[in-house]
Amino acid sequence: MIALGYILSILYGAAAVLVGGLFYKLGLDKKYTRKLVHILIGGEWFVLYHTVGCGIHFFLICLMFTAALIIEYKMGLLTAISSSEDNAPGTVYYGVAMSMLALACAFVPELIYPFGVAVLCTSVGDGLGGVVGGAVKKGNRALYGTKTALGTLTVFLSSLVSIFIFSKAYGYPISPLAILEISLLCASAELVSKRGTDNLAVPLSTAVFTYLIYLFPVIESYALTLAILPLTLALICNGEALTPPAAVGAALLALVSTASLGNAGAVILLIYFSLATVTDKIKNKAQKTGQNTSYTQETKTPRGLSQVLENGISPFAFAILNIVSPSEIFAFGFVVSLAESLADTAASGIGSLADRTYFIIGFKRCDRGVDGGVSFAGTFASLVFALILSSLACIFGVISLGLVVPSTVFAFFGMLLDSLLGALLQERRRRSPSGKITDGVEHYGSDISIASRVKGVTNGAVNLICSISTSFLATLIVALI
Repeated sequence: MIALGYILSILYGAAAVLVGGLFYKLGLDKKYTRKLVHILIGGEWFVLYHTVGCGIHFFLICLMFTAALIIEYKMGLLTAISSSEDNAPGTVYYGVAMSMLALACAFVPELIYPFGVAVLCTSVGDGLGGVVGGAVKKGNRALYGTKTALGTLTVFLSSLVSIFIFSKAYGYPISPLAILEISLLCASAELVSKRGTDNLAVPLSTAVFTYLIYLFPVIESYALTLAILPLTLALICNGEALTPPAAVGAALLALVSTASLGNAGAVILLIYFSLATVTDKIKNKAQKTGQNTSYTQETKTPRGLSQVLENGISPFAFAILNIVSPSEIFAFGFVVSLAESLADTAASGIGSLADRTYFIIGFKRCDRGVDGGVSFAGTFASLVFALILSSLACIFGVISLGLVVPSTVFAFFGMLLDSLLGALLQERRRRSPSGKITDGVEHYGSDISIASRVKGVTNGAVNLICSISTSFLATLIVALI
């Protein structure tokens, strides 16, 4: 049976290469014939599993193929799969990853099924993603580098289906949630990998992840952040929503939120960030149209680390408190913190489109963007967004139904407090010689002078004060009631 495994594996590998060569001769572009061979070669796992098992021979055969791939890469012998001209030895990385996992299985037999999952994610998921992502151009937006939205979606969906079929065929005990998370991790790892390293990152990360979930099933309730973190950070950095330091800070908040509230904490945080990003884009677009007259608010995208801290300290604190002493009151504080920040962001973003803006003190007409200015559209949007986030937190089990209204109300009044403090305290500066008023503090020279209010009290300081005071007051009142 061992000898048969060697023979069949060599014949199967040769057949896969021949199929790729045939399609190349028929005129198919080499980037697709390489992916075709890439997909087919994944079948080697099934050949070897059913002939040599998860012992040392599995490793030796993988090592043999890796040596052959190195020679091919250096000499460019097989045109249909050669990658020597682009200096991206993805095929070699593929062999190296398979050899590493095969060797691990020789010592830890329980790894054989995670190994199979990794092979499917790499061959079918990554392979089909490359084909679809490269073939479809129209409407296929680039997400990160040369990786596209449709390609990444294909990696995810094909991995999802492949793992599900594999689990049923081999009776591998893996839940639908775990399959979802593994597929997301596969898509994330593939997206952020460059120059062929996806053939290392995808199989190794998915195999280890799958094995850990097998050993510790509770992990799947907390693994969503780890699964989507590479994908999320790539999208954030590519879209310039956050600076790299700010993205690191957001990632830390996501990890702590997940550790505190499980996958639900990660989902709520992701929803918060997505809605906040949408309103920021609306605000930035309105600013670029030059709608403001005597007042201007400088566009600050991407957001920096200080802005992440201003909005993230309060939910971070409640997440830590909930880890130390799990309680719904701390989960409530976490939700209120995010809802208040989202309400304020929505009021500012949607309010930038309003026809009429009024100063919160005296309700006299003022220019859009003035600190302390409120509008019907912005105020209504803040209430709606706070309700949406609070309701979703209930749906995902973070807070109970009875806390949805208190969370919404406190978030809404936190937004109003933010506007009030902005009107009373926030520093305003005048740009010379234009006389324009701005709330900007950074990136200015000597042409900026203090116009009014308290020096040093920035918009960030107001946001921080309101976030902390609103959330802690809310939790105190609810706890006492």
